[in-house]
Amino acid sequence: MQAHPHNSVSDSSFYKHIDSDLPPSARARQLLIWCSSRAMSQTDKSVSEASSSSKRKTKSAGKDPPLSEKAVEVLKIVQEDVIRLLAERKIDTSVFSASYDSNDDKIKENAQNVRNRQCQITYTAQIERFVFMFFGTRSVFFLITMFGF
Repeated sequence: MQAHPHNSVSDSSFYKHIDSDLPPSARARQLLIWCSSRAMSQTDKSVSEASSSSKRKTKSAGKDPPLSEKAVEVLKIVQEDVIRLLAERKIDTSVFSASYDSNDDKIKENAQNVRNRQCQITYTAQIERFVFMFFGTRSVFFLITMFGF
């Protein structure tokens, strides 16, 4: 596990600080750990702010209601467990879905590639005919060996 990015690094820039040599699943795991840790620290801040503002009896519009002490404890335990399970690799962070592993799903061939292959066959045959018509048999063999027609 890598060290956490500095608090001045925005959440949306975390991916820039992950080692690019890591496999995709390890990169995803690291990103989830950092985001979870950041969310946990932000939750701690918002809970402490909510408790101080509730003491002042002021309500802020658009905010969630403050959590009870028991709910804050449960939330913190769950967040710590998720981070621990991610770090211990007990949560699958594979970036590839299971459908790619099944043989039932056939991947459809790219339509442009199919058209390009058909054009290649058509035009290669035309080029061979024109070369044979204008230059004779010897030139055809020469072009085939030199240019792979």
